[in-house]
Amino acid sequence: MLILTTRPEFEQFVCTTLHGVSGVDLTLAADFSPEHSRHDPVVIMDLASFVHARIVADAVHWREHHPMASWVYALPLLHPAGEVQLLGALLTAGPGRVLTVPELWQRSTWLDLARRKVNNTWRPLQEGIEAAVTGRVLQVHEVWQLLRRAPDVRTIVEYGRQFHTSPLVLWRTVTREKQRSPKDLLTAFRLLWAVSLRSDGYKSGEVAHYLHVDSRQLTRCVQRSFGLTLREFVRLRPDALYPVYATQVIRTCPVVTPCGARCAHCTHPQPDPLPSLREIGTRIKDTMK
Repeated sequence: MLILTTRPEFEQFVCTTLHGVSGVDLTLAADFSPEHSRHDPVVIMDLASFVHARIVADAVHWREHHPMASWVYALPLLHPAGEVQLLGALLTAGPGRVLTVPELWQRSTWLDLARRKVNNTWRPLQEGIEAAVTGRVLQVHEVWQLLRRAPDVRTIVEYGRQFHTSPLVLWRTVTREKQRSPKDLLTAFRLLWAVSLRSDGYKSGEVAHYLHVDSRQLTRCVQRSFGLTLREFVRLRPDALYPVYATQVIRTCPVVTPCGARCAHCTHPQPDPLPSLREIGTRIKDTMK
C-alpha cells in the first residue's frame, strides 16, 4: 500500500490507524519515485499535499506501468478548489475511489482498504481460471477488470459510475469479443468471490458485507441467478469452479498462434453460444456429485 502525502498529520493518522494490521506493507512517500514501485499496489493520494505540485504526469506514467493498481484519492478539502481541480485531472487518466470527509477519517474505512489489499483475492482467482485452460488465452482485458472490481459494485451501472466507464462502451467491448454480457459476467464473478471468501473462513454475513449486500440478498441472488440452494452454495469451493468458469462463463481461444494473433475461433461469426447462468448453476451442481 503506497501512501503519497507530505502532511505529517495525515501520515500519523494512517500509521496509527493501520498499526498492527497483519499483512499490510505500508510505504510512505512524497512522490512516485521508482524505488517505491510495487507490483500492482494500492495507491492512496492525499490531494491536499499536491495542490501546488505537478504530479498528474507522474501519476499517469505510474498508472500505465501498474495497470491493475487500485487508486484511492483522499479529499480533505483543505484547499477545495485546488483539490477538486487536481481530482478531475487524475480521474481523467483513470478510475479511482474518492474518500471525502467524514469517511476519510473513519477507522473502518482504512481497515476495509487494508483488508482488501491483504486478501488480494482477485489474483489467485484469475490465475485459477487461467490454469484451467492450459494452452488457451483470454483476450479481453475488461473481463479481468470486472473480476477484480466485482466485490465493489453490485450492478454494471454502479461499475460505470464508480470507474468512469460507459456501460454501453463496456457492453460493446465485451460482446464484440464474443463474451457474455457484462451484467452476467459481473453476477458470475461475484459468486466466485463469495465462494472464495467462504473458503478463506469468512462467515455468510461477512461475505455479504464484503460484497455490499445483506445475507438475504446474497442468498436470493445465488438462488435466482444460478438455481443454487444455500446448502449447495456453502459446499462450493473455488477449485471446483475454475474449470466451469474457464469453459462456460468466459470464452477462451482453443489455439494460440505462434505470432500471438487471435485464432479463427475468436473471430468466428457464429461461435457456439455460451450457457445461461442457470445452466452454469446446473453444471456446478454436477461437479458436487
